[in-house]
Amino acid sequence: MPKIILVGLIVATSQLIGVVTSSFLSLNGSHEILAVWANIESVLALLTAILFFGHQHSLNRDLVSCKSEVVKQQLIRGTQSTIFSLSLVCMLIFGTVSVVLQDIQYAWLAIIIVFIGMSPDFSLYGLSKPVQAGVISLLKVGVPSLTLFFMVFWGLDSLNILFFGVAASYLSAALLVLIFTGIGVRAPIASFNKLKDYLVGYKLGLPTLILTGLRALPVIVSTSFFGASEVVFLVLFYKYLLLGVGVKRLLVQTYYKGISSKLFSLKVDVLCFLGAGLGITVLSYFYKDVMAIIGFDLESDKVIYFICLILVLLNFIGVSNGTRIILLGKDGFYFSVHVVSAIFMISFVVFGGVYGSLSLVFFGGVAAETVLVLGMMAGRVFYETRT
Repeated sequence: MPKIILVGLIVATSQLIGVVTSSFLSLNGSHEILAVWANIESVLALLTAILFFGHQHSLNRDLVSCKSEVVKQQLIRGTQSTIFSLSLVCMLIFGTVSVVLQDIQYAWLAIIIVFIGMSPDFSLYGLSKPVQAGVISLLKVGVPSLTLFFMVFWGLDSLNILFFGVAASYLSAALLVLIFTGIGVRAPIASFNKLKDYLVGYKLGLPTLILTGLRALPVIVSTSFFGASEVVFLVLFYKYLLLGVGVKRLLVQTYYKGISSKLFSLKVDVLCFLGAGLGITVLSYFYKDVMAIIGFDLESDKVIYFICLILVLLNFIGVSNGTRIILLGKDGFYFSVHVVSAIFMISFVVFGGVYGSLSLVFFGGVAAETVLVLGMMAGRVFYETRT
């Protein structure tokens, strides 16, 4: 079986589990717990972005150009030590907050963030191991989703059960990553001197944090400004959007090394855009019917639905542009485009929340993605013509 098909099946399974679970919760009227789960997912995504802070890009860039297996192992261990050191600092912060506020949720986050810090799973792409990376993704998405499903199915409402499922999945994933990368199941070495690396790598770290925030911010903000039904709408849409993002990530990560070739990367771009075009047409038609079953009348607000389609489509234009710019070493440009994109997103989301307009929130997503797409495309053309 070709590698891309196997990876595709794994990625599709993990994303579909999330979509089916979210739809099941919505159909059974579990809007509140779905909103809580959306917040937890968003917080974990942001914490992961803070811990990794661009190290995934710089490490994979080094792994692609490195020929020595010994040096590769040293690079991975060095990066693991850096992110693990910060995870211990975060653990102390969350642990202290948990004691002060008497809130066990922060204690769970303190535990989970250490597991995230143990796991340099992003290095699997630089090592050309997308199948193993897909298994890790399936584990981290599938176990919490199934935990949530059975909680609702059996009428359980304790968040401790959900947090336990999340912690178990992240710990299992971390142990597998240590095996897959070849660095071995051993306690990571903490070196707080390495925390200064976070200041050095801000040009790749902040864009990663911004990109994560662009997708997490609308869900987090919506819980403060909108009702449970609007939050559920956003959650379900983002699950649908992640199906598309998964396809994009599949192609980029499967052929990560090949993208270093200009011609090969263009082939990946064309394949992804044409494949996504057909996929969006079919999925959007059926997804509209699913949303209607759940209870959202998209026909009454065709503007939002149209914006959704544009946002999904934008995700498939020039999928390798960002990776190409990183491989070309243009970190400063990569940073600048993401900052401008974030300004657009934050402005629209804040105004959307203040004025109670879900349309503005979606417009923010379109504006942010448009800036990213056009900016990365212009940067790629400019820098490739100069090399």
